[in-house]
Amino acid sequence: MKEKIFIEQCAEILEKVVTKKPLVHHITNYVTVNDCANITLSIGASPIMADAIEEVSEIVSISSSLVLNIGTLNNRTVQSMIASGKKANEINIP
Repeated sequence: MKEKIFIEQCAEILEKVVTKKPLVHHITNYVTVNDCANITLSIGASPIMADAIEEVSEIVSISSSLVLNIGTLNNRTVQSMIASGKKANEINIP
């Protein structure tokens, strides 16, 4: 019974994603960037892969969510992740 409820909840969430078409801001590494974008597109959302420190706060402000992939870090993306995470917390973006 719990499995059925879980599956129904997942279906409802995916339906909302398809209907809303949220903008999902990703800061990820170059190994997974294409996969992350394609996965996001496949569920009906719109990915944006912006990681320049000069633009991350503005991009987070117009996004529905923020995804941080810490698989292979470098100084530039770490700074962008921190800035975007702070902005997401400030405006209550998951």
